[in-house]
Amino acid sequence: MKPIQKNIRNSMEQINEEGVYPRMFYSGKDSAAQRLDNYSEAIYLNVAYASNQKNVLNLAMGDYRASFKGMNPLEALNQLILSDGNEKVSYRDYARHWMGSEVFIRPLLMFFTLPQIRLIYQAVFIILIFCTCRISEKTFGKKIGFSLLMAYCR
Repeated sequence: MKPIQKNIRNSMEQINEEGVYPRMFYSGKDSAAQRLDNYSEAIYLNVAYASNQKNVLNLAMGDYRASFKGMNPLEALNQLILSDGNEKVSYRDYARHWMGSEVFIRPLLMFFTLPQIRLIYQAVFIILIFCTCRISEKTFGKKIGFSLLMAYCR
């Protein structure tokens, strides 16, 4: 089994536990502001998992994912992992969503599981917020830099 497939398999326990749209933090009864999008993440992981099973030239032309009738992307990814080449899987391209972030996700999946990648993205985001506030403070003054920092805090 390739490292990408292994890390996707290891990620599935947490993703299945979370469900399709889990809340990260308590943010009110109906707030969607702080929810994870496991629906889209399952599509990304499906493309990354399926890419190891398709022709490389075909992959250059489209982002192929395993498709199972009547299943949401999370269920389809689980079925793809369970089938592991034992059952006939139909692949189709997913043209309505640009998979540009696959350039970052696939190399990270070589070494990390999805929960670990989320932590890396979170750390990078916090560093970028700090740098933006610091540059704004130097350029426009302390009031603007502090105001920008407070805008990120809720």
